[in-house]
Amino acid sequence: MANIICEELKAYVPAKDYPLSIAFYQQMGFELAWHMIDFVVYDPSGVLWRIGQNSEPM
Repeated sequence: MANIICEELKAYVPAKDYPLSIAFYQQMGFELAWHMIDFVVYDPSGVLWRIGQNSEPM
């Protein structure tokens, strides 16, 4: 198996109060990723992987 290097990890947590949630995660050091290309993969064990890549705005 090839060595895989993770460059970035982003949290996705649904919130009842979206502005409060955004402020909380920004204070924790997370950045908003508005320009993402992403896809989802289900592996045979049933794990859902969401894979994304930052892209330049069009």
